[in-house]
Amino acid sequence: MQHLKQILNLSSNSLAQLALTDYLRDGGYERHLRDVRLRYREQIQRISQAVIRYFPEGTRISQPCGGYVLWVELARGFDTLALCQRLFELNISIAPGQLFSANKQYRNCLRLNCAQPWNAALDQALFCIGREAEKLLSKG
Repeated sequence: MQHLKQILNLSSNSLAQLALTDYLRDGGYERHLRDVRLRYREQIQRISQAVIRYFPEGTRISQPCGGYVLWVELARGFDTLALCQRLFELNISIAPGQLFSANKQYRNCLRLNCAQPWNAALDQALFCIGREAEKLLSKG
């Protein structure tokens, strides 16, 4: 049994490898990348427009190169960790800026993932993020 198991683990799935070879050779992967890049570009644009529309005045947006995320900067002194906690109660998830710093910088920043296809629920979530941010700003 041990010898048979070793033989099975040493060989690769030839059929899968042949299919992948055809996919790569025929340009399937390149087409896939073009489609994904276009889709992400459109989603990033729609989410950017929603952030401009829904988030507090003075919010700034940037897009890191080569990805499908937006970096959102709110007013100095804003605490996106507090925003994250409020949004958690609404079943909305954001990535507070502090997660991306070893020394707790970017407290007023957050990262939005733009890989999810645009729909009414995403639009509503962005509206709620903006509304909750505005509430926290008015208290602060």
